[in-house]
Amino acid sequence: MILLLVYPAFAGDTPSPVSSALVTATSGEVALAGEAVVPFSKLRPGDVVTVPEGGSVAVMYLAGRTETWTGPASFIVGVEASEGKKSVAPSVGAIGADLVDGLRPLPALLVRADAGTGGATRLRSGADGAPAVQLSKEEEARLAKVREAYVTLKQSPATPEHVADLYMASVLLEYDLSAEALAILVPAAERCGACPVLEDLITSITPSPG
Repeated sequence: MILLLVYPAFAGDTPSPVSSALVTATSGEVALAGEAVVPFSKLRPGDVVTVPEGGSVAVMYLAGRTETWTGPASFIVGVEASEGKKSVAPSVGAIGADLVDGLRPLPALLVRADAGTGGATRLRSGADGAPAVQLSKEEEARLAKVREAYVTLKQSPATPEHVADLYMASVLLEYDLSAEALAILVPAAERCGACPVLEDLITSITPSPG
């Protein structure tokens, strides 16, 4: 079993519930606390999601599990899995170990985004996206493998496109390569239309004016 690594809020930040899952697709009027659930909404333990008859929602846990719920259904979000409330069991799958590892920094990044620390991220990338600080050989090797995996994920119909973008951006941000991460996240958010996770990450890593 792959365990979700839970990251604390940064020093001085107000503690925020850590997102344990993301919505990757919806059909119908899926809702959370009376609000519409859209692709790449953040889900936290204790959230209750409702799916109308004829609707569906796909959920990706950052610990590696995927679930697809078909309505009518209602379920409670957990840390690694959901609990159905008088619902038919979901279709369950798993994302690859490499993808889980690449998304490992995401909970901490989302905590920072929720704390509203836009522009506070240290920029290791230069304006042209080239590293201003030399990466170690180990970092360069891992980043090369991640880039190859990213291309494969983008071409795979089994992986939602924005999951691949989050994967690549998360690893880049792990190494403080914020400019390169923004080059991926901004067009991804434009394609997505209204994806809260992408928009929050962009805001949190965009340098403050001046």
